[in-house]
Amino acid sequence: MRSNTISHDPWWSGETPIPLHQVPERLPYRRTGRPVCLATIYRWTSPAGVGGVRLRRFRPAGARGYATTLEELERFAAALTALGGDEL
Repeated sequence: MRSNTISHDPWWSGETPIPLHQVPERLPYRRTGRPVCLATIYRWTSPAGVGGVRLRRFRPAGARGYATTLEELERFAAALTALGGDEL
């Protein structure tokens, strides 16, 4: 029997999922008074991300689109803040 157990849980296990199309509703409006565009959210999830920081996403079982978690949004914002970028 192994003494080290490896968790096979996905990174989003135990976090609060949110569909990507609902992410703009959770963010402050842009300076123009408009919400962040959904295409921008998808760009944040691309391999390039924003300044090398990527918003992680996953495809929930049985769902048509992608999702992230509220906790991941917080981590993403904190990482961007640490880079010195306050504009999303």
